[in-house]
Amino acid sequence: MACFCFIVATTIMPGLDPAFAQALTNGLVAYWPLDELQGGKTPDVVSGYDMDARNLVATNIVPGVRSNAFSFFNARQTLLSRVHAAGDQLPINKHPAYTVSLWTKVNGPGQVDLRVFSEANTTVSDPLFNLGTHNTGASGQLDLLIRQGGSTQVGHILTTAEPFDDTWRHIVFVQQEDGTRTFYIDGVADDLAVGAKDTAFNYNFNDTTIGGILRASASHWVTGLIDEVALWKRALTEAEINDVRVNGVPRVSTGVLPLEIKSFKADFPAVVQGDRVVLRWDASKDATLSISPGIGDVTSISTVGVGLTDVVVNQNTTFSLVATRGAESMTSQVQVASVPGVAANWRLIENFESRPAGRITGNWLNPEGIATVVDMGPNNVLNYDNGDDLAAVPLNSLTVNEGQRATLFFRIYVSPDDLTSALATTFGLTDRPIRFNGDFNGNVGPYIRLERPADGATIDLLAHNGVAAAYDPVADAIQPGSVYKVWIDVDNRPFNVVDGVQNGGDVYSVHIQKEGAASRTTLFQDYVSDRDAVNIDPALGAPGPNLTYVFLAALGAAQGTNVLFDDFYLSTGAFNSTTPVPPGTFVPVGEPTAINITSVSRAGNSFTLQWTATTGATYNVLKKASLSDAWAPVATGVPAGGATGATASYTDSAATGAIALYLIQSP
Repeated sequence: MACFCFIVATTIMPGLDPAFAQALTNGLVAYWPLDELQGGKTPDVVSGYDMDARNLVATNIVPGVRSNAFSFFNARQTLLSRVHAAGDQLPINKHPAYTVSLWTKVNGPGQVDLRVFSEANTTVSDPLFNLGTHNTGASGQLDLLIRQGGSTQVGHILTTAEPFDDTWRHIVFVQQEDGTRTFYIDGVADDLAVGAKDTAFNYNFNDTTIGGILRASASHWVTGLIDEVALWKRALTEAEINDVRVNGVPRVSTGVLPLEIKSFKADFPAVVQGDRVVLRWDASKDATLSISPGIGDVTSISTVGVGLTDVVVNQNTTFSLVATRGAESMTSQVQVASVPGVAANWRLIENFESRPAGRITGNWLNPEGIATVVDMGPNNVLNYDNGDDLAAVPLNSLTVNEGQRATLFFRIYVSPDDLTSALATTFGLTDRPIRFNGDFNGNVGPYIRLERPADGATIDLLAHNGVAAAYDPVADAIQPGSVYKVWIDVDNRPFNVVDGVQNGGDVYSVHIQKEGAASRTTLFQDYVSDRDAVNIDPALGAPGPNLTYVFLAALGAAQGTNVLFDDFYLSTGAFNSTTPVPPGTFVPVGEPTAINITSVSRAGNSFTLQWTATTGATYNVLKKASLSDAWAPVATGVPAGGATGATASYTDSAATGAIALYLIQSP
């Protein structure tokens, strides 16, 4: 009987199990080889979760562990990022068990709390999963931070090994089904004890990044090389980790990916009638793309499915993006409103009329607190929810670039209903990352601060004049119950840093005018903004040349909800002192409106009040003895028969106290 024997020679590395329980490709969700850029993206070769490249160009592609790698620079704020759809298999933290694998060549000492891999949320700043440099920059140890309110925080714990030693090192983070977690550095389990995850808790992440963090905006950019980033929705064994380290991540044949329109957006939901709006899209790179009405095929101006164009809007228009591939087709729509009657040389940022009541969404960023659109009936306005809030809108195509001049216009109203709560609110223009409200009390840009002094009767406005300068106050600038127009003239000048000294920066002036007043008042003239281009915060980065956001930040809790904003407009190319549009109401329909008292006189036990009036209108007079008291009506329907001119008056003959506070209302 013949016998045939087959001998298979194998080379087994020490510590490797030659018989894996499953193929290494099983559970592989994403793999970014980091070998190339394709039209502003780098491809995921497993699931098509391509990453957007921010400030990365061809020269950032350098030799890596296998083929190429990406070179990241903190100073240039480089980042790879993807914001995920609800049905995606990422972020990887959504899975009970997972593995994160990457190669890094990073010099850790001196890089303070910068990140090589992260998962976070673009709508709220709290939840974070971060692998990065030592949070004080003291060594080459790897720093782990995992946090979200309601969970047990893993707060800046450090590996025993120091993989950030400016050599290529293989880093793997593994979470088991039972929540236990382990680091592997160059295939060896690290001694760091990482607390187990509560398996019942789900993190609120919606994005994945390489080279930094993406929340409402990007930050914490690392400097160094990163290569071969791969994610599994299962825990790799030590033997599998070493197989990846030695042999690389296996390639997977994905076939044809589903047809997709990832996003189709307008820079703004409304524009001045006859102005142009920029439309942006991100769709399948192998699809044919067209936009209607009036635009047509845009495939030729798209790169790997990504593109933009601008179009004139003369009437309210719904734009439709259609992606087709063979017999497949899908459509996404965006609405753009046309706003008539706007004065010349103004462009609309936001009037809130296209926004539904409730928390502001769309292109607005609101990572802290709740910025709310309030429906006043004939007018919508914006306010915030009792302090510790931060909201901002990207200027996109209206960015104020270095060398440009522009005027930011808006209206502000402080309600007289609560004169005792604190107020400390800042607003204006910035390029600062939109992270926490506490970041917006200095080193911000051309902006102003609203404060309520102790007596509560009036509001001060303050501004910085120069880097690290104290606030200059203008007392009693705002009276509660009155609507004010605000103009901030901005000349975006270069920082002009020479030998570590900043000689330039934004120059700005601030003007206000009470609605109905004959002229405006200049509060701050030719101030230099406080953006510091010398002393750089590595986490938030150096200030950029361009002003990219309009923001408001409420600094501190218990501020009430009595500050309202409306009518954000921007001039371009030159300052503009005109008023873009007439005011809308800041008081809900059916509620009384506070009226400005123009004079008060006393004779014995009588107070005579005079206020600005509308011919034929009648008014209510309310009174209280102290700030903490409730308003009580003194008289209604005065003057009898209605006002006969531009003012009206009332005499309270029962003013027996030493102090009395009055409020005039239009019923």
